[in-house]
Amino acid sequence: MDNIKQWFAERKAIYYILSLFYAGKVNEGLELLKKSNLLHNFKSYDHNKKLSQGACEIINGFNKNEEVDYKKVILEEHQKLFVGPNELLAPLWESVYKTKDKLLFGDIELEVRSYYNSLGLDVKPSEAADYLPLQLAFMSRLCSISQEYNLERLNVDELEKIRGNLSIQKEFLNKHLLSWIPLWAEDVNKNAEEQFWKGFAELTEGWLENDLIEIERLYKL
Repeated sequence: MDNIKQWFAERKAIYYILSLFYAGKVNEGLELLKKSNLLHNFKSYDHNKKLSQGACEIINGFNKNEEVDYKKVILEEHQKLFVGPNELLAPLWESVYKTKDKLLFGDIELEVRSYYNSLGLDVKPSEAADYLPLQLAFMSRLCSISQEYNLERLNVDELEKIRGNLSIQKEFLNKHLLSWIPLWAEDVNKNAEEQFWKGFAELTEGWLENDLIEIERLYKL
């Protein structure tokens, strides 16, 4: 059971790190990246080119910018791509990519919000629930809940709880994150000037695809 415990813990941390970066908390995200050795681990993922190539892009970006304040560069481009004040080049909301009028707070946002509410998680009415950092944080929370189950002895009840949790994760990835992230990643790749965000978007897409495969494998337990 140690492998399952570690799997949930690692996934919880990865989703949390991803959410930090897209929320603009670059300093905290970079510190966790260094401690986790995540980029070097992903670099060797030969079975998932998006993960490995994305990690290589990020590492190369750091290596080429050792003499500048790269944190500042990353934050400035985060502002330009995802925040504004000018036209957003790669908006961080699912509704933008899946609705004709690209308006927030519609049916998609309500559906995402209902996932959060089902676990007792609240999002301010003024904040769109389909915001990428919130979606990633939700996946991290689901992993955290799985860790709370008694993984030392998987009786029928515990096994059903894990299956139910994984079912929600699988559904959320399919219906939401993976339904728009590929389109969004194209916008990042097209508009980003720095290797960091190009690589980070590619890594994010690769991670989500890889995680879905892993969930489907474990879901058969």
